[in-house]
Amino acid sequence: MKMEGKRKRIYRLVAVCLALLVAFTGLLTVQAAGVAKPTKLSAKVNDNVSITLQWTAAKKVSGYQVYTAGSKSGKYTLLATTSATKYTHSNLKGGKTYYYKVRAYKTVKKKKQYSGYTAVVQATAVQYAAQKSLQSLNSKVDGMIRRVTALEQSKTVGDLQQTVLRQGQLLANQQSALETLQQTVATQDDSLQSLQQTVTAQSQKITDLEQQVQALSGAKAYWQGKKWVAFGDSISAGFQLDDPDAQLYSQLIAKDLGLQLVSGSMHAMNSMGYTVTAGTAVGQHSMPAYVNADKNEDADLVTIFAGTNDFGRSVAMPLGTMADDANTESFYGRLKLTCDLLCAKYPNALVILVTPLPRHDCEDGTKGTVEPTKTLVDYADAIRQVAALYSFPVLDLTRESGMQMRSKAFRTAYMADNIHPNAAGHAKFIAPALERFILQHTPVM
Repeated sequence: MKMEGKRKRIYRLVAVCLALLVAFTGLLTVQAAGVAKPTKLSAKVNDNVSITLQWTAAKKVSGYQVYTAGSKSGKYTLLATTSATKYTHSNLKGGKTYYYKVRAYKTVKKKKQYSGYTAVVQATAVQYAAQKSLQSLNSKVDGMIRRVTALEQSKTVGDLQQTVLRQGQLLANQQSALETLQQTVATQDDSLQSLQQTVTAQSQKITDLEQQVQALSGAKAYWQGKKWVAFGDSISAGFQLDDPDAQLYSQLIAKDLGLQLVSGSMHAMNSMGYTVTAGTAVGQHSMPAYVNADKNEDADLVTIFAGTNDFGRSVAMPLGTMADDANTESFYGRLKLTCDLLCAKYPNALVILVTPLPRHDCEDGTKGTVEPTKTLVDYADAIRQVAALYSFPVLDLTRESGMQMRSKAFRTAYMADNIHPNAAGHAKFIAPALERFILQHTPVM
C-alpha cells in the first residue's frame, strides 16, 4: 500500500513538471514568434575554396546567426553572427559538402529573442587542385582558341587582301573604262557642239539668204518702170553680134527688172578720153560729149561701161595720174570730167561705173596704147580710184567677171572675137553680174 501511494505521488509530481514544461515551452514559442524569419537562403561555391551564403533580410531584427553542419540532420554549430545579409565561409576543405541554416534575432531589454531557422541549403567546396588544373586547362584552351582565331583571322585577312586586290583591279578597270567613256562623251560633246555651231551658222546663212531674197524681191519691185541710161562702147552696142534676135546685157536686165531703157543711151560707141580733145560735142565720140548731150535728166539709173578703147586704141589719151584734174587731157582727167557731168545732170540717179572686160589680144596686159607699159588693170584701178572720189559704186569686171579669156574653148563658146562677147557671153556673164550689182545697190525705200 505504501508503494502505491509513493507511485501516485511521483506520478502527480511528473504531471506537474510536464505541465510546467509545456507552459514554459509555450511562452518561448510566443516570444520567438515575435521575430521575423529570414528567407531565400542560397549558397554559392567560389573558386578560392569558399562558399558565400546570401539571404533576404527580415524586418525589424538586430542581426543574424549562421549555423553549419557536416550533414543535413547532424549537429549544427554557430558559424557566425552578422548584421549583414551575406556571409562567406572560407578555408574550406575541397570536395567536402557543407550544410547551412540561418536565423534572425532581436535584442529586447538586453535579451535576445530568435526567429525560426531558414530552410537548410548545402554546397560542396571546389577541390583546389582540380580547380587549378581546370583553370590551367581553361587557360590552355583559351590560348589555343586565340591562336586558332588568329590563324583564321590571318587566313581571312589574306583572303580579304586578295579580294581587295581583285576589287581594286576591277575598280581600276572600271575607272579606266569610265575615263574612256568620258573622253568619248567629251569628243561627242565637241562634235555635237561643232555640229550645233555648223547648224547655227547654216541657219544664219539661210536667214541671210532669205533676207537677201526678200531684199532682192523688194529691190526688183523698186526698179519697175524706172528709167535707165546705159552709156558704153562697142560692147554695150552689141558689136559683132550676127544674130539679129540676140539680146544685149542691158536688154536682158531691163526685161528682168522692168526697167525702161531710154533712147540715146547706147550712143557712146567709144569710151572716156577716146578723142584727144576735151570737147563735149557728140561728134567727138567722147564719153563726156555723150553725157553732156543726153536729155534724160530724170533718169533713175545711169551706168558707164567703158575703158577698153582707152587702153587699146593708139589715138587715146595717156592714162595720167590721180592728181590730174578735169581739165587734164588724160584718162584720169576725162574720167573726172565725166563724173562731174554725171553729178550735175543726174542728181537723183544711182550711178554705177563698170571696168572693162578682160581681153585676149593682150594676155600680158600691155598692148596697143600710147603707153605700152600700162595694163588693162591700171585702167580698171583708175576707174575705181576716181569713182571713190565721187562715191560711185564700181563693178570690177576686169578682175571678177569670171570670163576665162586665156581659154580657146571659152572664147569659142562666149566670145564673138577677142574683145566682144557673143549673145551667150552677154547672157551668162555681163547681165547677171551687173543685175546683181544693181540690186545690191538699190536705194533704200
